[in-house]
Amino acid sequence: MRDSEVQEIQRDAVRTYFGSPAVRSRKTKLDPTRPELYWWIIEPVAEALAVLEQLAWHPTHLFAALRPPVGKQTHTEPGISSEAEIDFFINGVNTIAYRHGLSKIPSAHVRSHMFRKTMSQLAGREPDSEIALGLQLKHAARRALANRTTQAYAQMDASWAKEFDTELQQAAARKLVDLLRGRQRGERVAVGPGAARLHAGLDKVIDTINNNLQLRAQIADERVEEALLSDEFPNLHLGTINHCMFDAPQAECQDELPEEQRGLAPLLGACQPARCRNSTITRAHAPYWVAEEADLTAQSTNPRLSPPRREAVFVRLADVQRITRALEEEGRA
Repeated sequence: MRDSEVQEIQRDAVRTYFGSPAVRSRKTKLDPTRPELYWWIIEPVAEALAVLEQLAWHPTHLFAALRPPVGKQTHTEPGISSEAEIDFFINGVNTIAYRHGLSKIPSAHVRSHMFRKTMSQLAGREPDSEIALGLQLKHAARRALANRTTQAYAQMDASWAKEFDTELQQAAARKLVDLLRGRQRGERVAVGPGAARLHAGLDKVIDTINNNLQLRAQIADERVEEALLSDEFPNLHLGTINHCMFDAPQAECQDELPEEQRGLAPLLGACQPARCRNSTITRAHAPYWVAEEADLTAQSTNPRLSPPRREAVFVRLADVQRITRALEEEGRA
């Protein structure tokens, strides 16, 4: 929701819309008719709105100034100044940052629509973002991702691309250096269908370093390692539950795309991390796989599951256990 749409939420706004909980408000941006619309929500949002209904002094709207007008004051319009609140928050943090060992928030123009755009682009760009979004937002994510407008809004534009690319490249280089160090100690740093390919690439970089005296002399500088690793793994996409060494002919996700759209980038929503030959799973990913195995095991014992749903749970559980067993073997190695 936009800032203006949030501020248009009134009392008794929580409804059921197409079978899912939703909040009712009005669209205001670029639309003079101000149509009444619905946004799907999850339980914490509904709970927050219930609390706001108890706290808000305004007769109709939930978002209003902290105190009602008193004395000769007559201002009763709903709404808050989000711009002023953001500036107030940043100034407050910067004032006490030194007490808590925090770095000050850099001086910049920050507004609520920027958070909305940034979050949308992160959700559209990260390799496992749709999976993480689904875990967090549950049914609301499924509804949102079915909307083509939502997907278009998440596409990267030129004004944002440079900042995102720089941050992602730095993060990928740091992760690769950590894996390289483990491989230099003789560790099996990954499991999964693409693990052999990852290990071969890391071993190739290690051999390059060991056989080049000049590189060996410079290896204390991590930037040398990062440069070698970036050349060896130019298409590595980091993720929370796996890493993708994107190679289009081997990518399971590309089967879901029309022929003319294949080979450009991973299709996030169709990722098959336990099956795709581009996928590698490291120790850092292990907690997520162990947690999913426990969740699926519990689901499989639910007597209320329909036969098709139970079969789907067992198929997914088999995929997950293929990874968790490999991670257990790695821990014993």
